[in-house]
Amino acid sequence: ARKIDEHRVSELHFMPGWLQMLLEVLDADASLPSVRVVPTGGDWVRTEMVRELRRAAPQVRFAGLGGATETAIHNTICEPSELPAQWPAVPFGRPLPNNVCRVVAADGADCPDWVPGELWVSGRGIARGYRGRPDLTAERFVGYDGRIWYRTGDVVRYLPDGQLEFIGRAEGSVKIRAY
Repeated sequence: ARKIDEHRVSELHFMPGWLQMLLEVLDADASLPSVRVVPTGGDWVRTEMVRELRRAAPQVRFAGLGGATETAIHNTICEPSELPAQWPAVPFGRPLPNNVCRVVAADGADCPDWVPGELWVSGRGIARGYRGRPDLTAERFVGYDGRIWYRTGDVVRYLPDGQLEFIGRAEGSVKIRAY
């Protein structure tokens, strides 16, 4: 926190856990006046943490990012101006430019709003597959409607405003370095 102030750091691209640790070391009346932009993702982005960040850095532009390593890390963004009380976490948001998303039911059909399904992503940043793992590549990279899609294993649902909300991982799995 002292180094951020000393060097007038204006952008922090932290994992949510690191951002939470930073906010926890600040005194109640401390602030981060130089911080202007904070994109974060890779884990749950709690709305209370964003509120704490906005108290410490009132001029901050905040964005929650979603995505997988197989899709060049981030492929969705949510830049909320307000944080509704019913949000436990910032949604994944909407696809970034040159990306598309589907919420897919077990039978391969697209899910309507509010119905959970697996997040499939496609776009310019998608990987070609797993090196030396044709079996895993065939399972996770699938063709549909003229595109190659990556099956993320994330369970999401569409909100009525078109944003994607992260619910959890399929089968309660934990993903570590794409496995």
